[in-house]
Amino acid sequence: MEALSVLSRCAVGGIFLVASFTKIPTWSMFPGAVARLVPMGKETAKAAAVAIIAGELAVGCLLVTGVATKTAAVAAVLLLATFAITLTLNIFAGKEGRACGCFGAGSRISWAHVLRNVALAMLASISLVPDATSILAFASVASFCLSFLHRLRVPPTPAPDSTSGTVRLVVRHTSIGQRYPLS
Repeated sequence: MEALSVLSRCAVGGIFLVASFTKIPTWSMFPGAVARLVPMGKETAKAAAVAIIAGELAVGCLLVTGVATKTAAVAAVLLLATFAITLTLNIFAGKEGRACGCFGAGSRISWAHVLRNVALAMLASISLVPDATSILAFASVASFCLSFLHRLRVPPTPAPDSTSGTVRLVVRHTSIGQRYPLS
């Protein structure tokens, strides 16, 4: 169990460090990405961007070095849950595919990012859970909830067709990713 805990905290810590370091070269764009994810003013977005980078850097360092691991693991779970919820709300708002800045300028809002954040939160929580049976139960419930959330789609408000004035609705089948127009 101890080896699993060390491996999981180092993996999550390393990912937090990579995430924070990829935001630094694209700093000029990151506050804008934060403001698009959670509507806020320019100065608030800058402060939030600094807090996100500093938080990721601090949590990453603490997890990798093994200093204050319980506190760092709780902070990691809270950060990752916040990121997952924010991304999910943006997907439900029809913003899937837009820039999110998670891992630099090329990152896009997607269900894959939501799932990654939840999986990393589960990894970070390994050092907080007393035994392997609890971890497996937690992982099973989380996997079920995520698969349900992934299938749940809130359709965007249909826009009128500019040529005919009619509304055209497009439904996306989530298991194969094809689009089927409904006429």
